[in-house]
Amino acid sequence: MSQSRGAAFVPALSLARRAKRPLWLQLADGLRSELARRRPPEGALLPSTRELARTLGVARGTVLAAYEQLVAEGCLAGRRGAGYVVAELPVAGPGDGAKRRAGMPCPRPAMTPHVFRPGQPDLRLFPRLEWSRCMARAWRRRGAWESGADLFGDRELRRAIAEHLVVWRSIRTSPEQVVVTAGSIGGLELQLRALLPSPGRVAVEEPGYPVIRHIASGFGHRVHGVAVDEEGLRPEALAALSPPPRLLVVTPSRQYPLGHLLASERRRVLLDWAEEVDAFLVEDDYDSEYRYLGRPVPALAAMDRRGRVIYAGTFSKVFSAGIRLGYLVLPEKLCAPVRAVLERFGSRASLVPQRPLAMFLESGAFARHLRRTRRIYDARRRFLLDGLAQRFGDLLHTGDASGGMSLTLFPRPFCANRFDDRALARAGAGQGLGFAALSDHFAEGPGMQGLLLGFAAHDETELTRGLDRLEALLEAVALIRRQS
Repeated sequence: MSQSRGAAFVPALSLARRAKRPLWLQLADGLRSELARRRPPEGALLPSTRELARTLGVARGTVLAAYEQLVAEGCLAGRRGAGYVVAELPVAGPGDGAKRRAGMPCPRPAMTPHVFRPGQPDLRLFPRLEWSRCMARAWRRRGAWESGADLFGDRELRRAIAEHLVVWRSIRTSPEQVVVTAGSIGGLELQLRALLPSPGRVAVEEPGYPVIRHIASGFGHRVHGVAVDEEGLRPEALAALSPPPRLLVVTPSRQYPLGHLLASERRRVLLDWAEEVDAFLVEDDYDSEYRYLGRPVPALAAMDRRGRVIYAGTFSKVFSAGIRLGYLVLPEKLCAPVRAVLERFGSRASLVPQRPLAMFLESGAFARHLRRTRRIYDARRRFLLDGLAQRFGDLLHTGDASGGMSLTLFPRPFCANRFDDRALARAGAGQGLGFAALSDHFAEGPGMQGLLLGFAAHDETELTRGLDRLEALLEAVALIRRQS
């Protein structure tokens, strides 16, 4: 008897519990094979995650990870209130339909150019349908794009951001203190104009994000690097700067690029220092939503009771790089100076996506997207860590990989003198590898050697190809020898 649209699809599966391959990957492989073999119709309903977990005797999270992997590959679709169903695959022509009917495997997206490029989200996970609905609703609503909008941005979006931050980052603020910016770079430029109208002193982490240093120096400011270690920025190195900087840019939730968490005691020391010298801390919270081990750590701004922290967030890392919107949460005393800058120079943040983004946040779609991508990225992180350990464990070791969208590889001492991360990055670019050289993130001195690998934008197949290319590259420069 043929299945009708919406009929149940019950796969026949078994798992090898003693195998090295993780259970969720075994489950994803089995489901993919069953879909190709049995060819269920689009819209066929799969067992609920709880039901399948009970049937297989595994944790519900194992089933969730497998289902979400197949959603990312285009095999399944998640429907609110209806669970997971076989995806409706677009058919471009008779040939595509024939392949589908012939039982071809789920179409796998093309490999993203330059595997391992740090900081890139997987745009294939972009929730296009829900986003398009929010766009359509905003177009129908009068006032969404009025020319007389507040210079701080759409009020509905600012209110939605404030509500989001209470839940996700433990920050309690009002919409009046939220400023919508043209991405993180636009936010930094706004702060520099408001707090340092004439050339002054800015401190950044060493190592750190090179663009921040370039922008600050481009404004004519003197930029000082402050050393970091396994507990984040070192307060004694900051205290040694004389005269003290007016602005310090810090990444306390996950130091970029090393990945360390700023220790609690150091957070208190930084807040006391800022009050003592009348400075401000810019908390660059670029991908804190992606923490995979341990409990989420509240933002530094959540500890601030004296109005010394400017919280900077962005949507490009967690939503889409194409939506160039970020935001600042200002201390009350800085609202007037920032507004004065905006009155003089204008706002560069596009108004068009702001109301749809507010609707996206208010509907819960953004939170669902965060939770979904966090599960997928965590699975990819673990897959990459396993692959790196198996292939290069005797040569390289990883740094703190408890969160974020990238991890850092360091050479072991015996081969450190033969390891040239910049040369490897240049050679890798020609092989479709986009990892970054860690030493490029140091501006003062030679710095440390290492490779910064992004994993969020790549599925298991793509990561495997990337590992193959990395292995061939390391063999070509005589850092490893392939086993015969």
